[in-house]
Amino acid sequence: MSEQTNNYSLAMVPFVPWAVYNVAETKGFWKQQGINVNIKVHASEDDYVHAVVNNLSDFYPLPLASTLDFINMGIDLVYLGILDLSNGHKHLILKSSFLGKSVKGQTIALYSKESTTHYLVAQYLRTKGLKLSDVNLIYLDDESLADQFINGDLKLALAFRGTKERVKTIGKGTVVFTTSDYIDAFGITASRQTYGSTPQSDFMKFYQGRFEALKWIEDPSNWREFKSIVNEVTYKDYPDFNDNDLRAQLHEVRVPPPDMLLKKNQAEFRSIFDEFKEVVIANRILDEQYAANFTFEAMIHNQALIEALKMNL
Repeated sequence: MSEQTNNYSLAMVPFVPWAVYNVAETKGFWKQQGINVNIKVHASEDDYVHAVVNNLSDFYPLPLASTLDFINMGIDLVYLGILDLSNGHKHLILKSSFLGKSVKGQTIALYSKESTTHYLVAQYLRTKGLKLSDVNLIYLDDESLADQFINGDLKLALAFRGTKERVKTIGKGTVVFTTSDYIDAFGITASRQTYGSTPQSDFMKFYQGRFEALKWIEDPSNWREFKSIVNEVTYKDYPDFNDNDLRAQLHEVRVPPPDMLLKKNQAEFRSIFDEFKEVVIANRILDEQYAANFTFEAMIHNQALIEALKMNL
C-alpha cells in the first residue's frame, strides 16, 4: 500500500521573492517530496490578513516583524524559522540639508501603519539613543508622502519601491537607514493548531521542496520560465515584469546559502529574537497584554528547518 500524501495550503501576496512557492508548486517539487501544497495568491493585503486571521491556510510567509500585527489581533502564530533576510528595500530618507541634526521631536512620515515600518524606524532611532515616543509619526499615501517631502514640509520619511527614488532625487534626500541595516527575518508562520497537527517529517518535505525550487530559480537557463511563472501566477492580473524590475524585486531579500542559514537558525536566532523583542517592547510596538507570552520558546519552532538544512549541506 502506498504512503498517504498529505495536502497543505499556503496563502501569500504577490512578491517576487515569494514566487519560490509558486515555482515549487508549478514544477512539482513538493510532489517529488511526497506532499501536496496548494498556493493561494491574494491580490490584496486585506485579503491576506483575512486569510491569516481566519486560519484559512496552513502556511503564511511573513517577515518576523509582520507577525506582530497578527499577535496584536490575538492570533497565536508559530514562527517556523528564518528562510531569507531583508535586503534594503525600504529606505528611511532624510533631507540632505538636515544631515547631522538631531531628529528628536521631528515628524517622520510612514507609508503604512504596519509593524514592519514601526520596527524599522525604531531600529534607526535606537542608533541615535531614541525611541518612537521621541518623534511624531504620521501616515501618508505614497503620493502625499513624496509631495510633502519634496516641498519641504517633511525632513524624514520612510519610502518604498518607486516612491523612494522620487524622494531621493527630486526631494534631495539622503538614505540614512534601510532594511539591510538590521535583521528582519523572512520566514514561514503557521497557527499553533496547524503546527501541532502537522508531522515534523512533512515540514521537512515542505522545506526540501522550497530548496529545490530555489536551485531551479538560480539556474540561468530557467530564467525565461521563471519570469513566466511570476507574471502568470504570482502577479496574475498585474502588468508584466520586465527583466530589470524582476531582478530588482527578487533582490529585495537575501537568500543565504544552507550553511549560513543553518547558523542563523541554530546559533544566532535566539540573539536575533532577543534584540527584536527588546526593540519591540521598548517602543511599545506589541500590545502589553501579549508581552508575557512573547518568548523564544513559545513562538519559535524551527527544529524541522534545522534538520532539513543539515540534509542540504
